Amino acid sequence: MGLPDDPRAQQLPVVGFTKRLTRMCWRLWIAAWMALGLAPPAIADRQLIAQAQQPVSSPPEPQVEESSFEGGRFLLRLSNGGQCVIALQGFISEHTTRGFTRVVERSKATGCGQVWLLLESPGGSLLSGIELGQEIYAEGYSTIVNRSCASACALIFMAGRQRVLMGRMARIGVHQPGSADPRFDDVGKNCHASAMDESSRLKRRYLAQVLPEHWQPIFERTMRTSCNAITWVSGQEAVSMGIASALQ
Repeated sequence: MGLPDDPRAQQLPVVGFTKRLTRMCWRLWIAAWMALGLAPPAIADRQLIAQAQQPVSSPPEPQVEESSFEGGRFLLRLSNGGQCVIALQGFISEHTTRGFTRVVERSKATGCGQVWLLLESPGGSLLSGIELGQEIYAEGYSTIVNRSCASACALIFMAGRQRVLMGRMARIGVHQPGSADPRFDDVGKNCHASAMDESSRLKRRYLAQVLPEHWQPIFERTMRTSCNAITWVSGQEAVSMGIASALQ
């Protein structure tokens, strides 16, 4: 399955996204306790689990802050216990990296101690994806996908300290680097199929940095897939390869 000719032309999913983000914050809160080998506080065990699985009707949903960039948007929502979720929707470019810097500054100003980055993107610029991923890796942020995350988005996902695929629709798409339009150097008809190509070496070094124990099979799978196609990895296969660290 190839990427769309112009991913920016796609309409961003809006309806119901705030509710999905709210439910995800509950689930992350519960998962954080369980990751420490603890149960969530007894006063709310079953109620929290029910709220994590059902639409929130009351109390009213907390306000979600939105900031747009060319080709997409960020949504920021504070959760319980100092956690926050930053949702990235749209095309990945230099505009995305600048917007991410601003939304991270905002999250720190609101007292966010643990950041989860929710990714929903068809991909974009290889260089911008690597730049964003390196920032996430350096900050120790965790990443989560509940739908599709491909190409440059996959590189960002793999930089997370924890890398969670949530739900049956969650999948990660990889392919060779390629070029056509100089603005979008990770989508195009001219594939960089050689492992010695400059962009391929750049991707290999990046994967070795963020996933030192798993990078080689991931890179090999990437290089077997044309830049005009996508290989989707999901479920237990993604965990076995080291792309994801957990399923929810």
